[in-house]
Amino acid sequence: MAAVVSRKFGEETLQFVGKKVAVETSDNKVYNGTLTGIDENLNVVLDNVESHGILKVIMNGAFVKEVRMMEKP
Repeated sequence: MAAVVSRKFGEETLQFVGKKVAVETSDNKVYNGTLTGIDENLNVVLDNVESHGILKVIMNGAFVKEVRMMEKP
């Protein structure tokens, strides 16, 4: 059962890769950018982060509160 849930989670998160997303952190900061990587621990890699002057950021999933897709899959 756990393998099925894990596989489903992986399939769902793959829909986000390459799309514009908003990532909210546990301290309520929001980073908008293109999601280039994500894993089962919600560690994320964002490219072209808006309004922070950051080209690329890697976030530890322990601090990720939410990942929202900003465009349709």
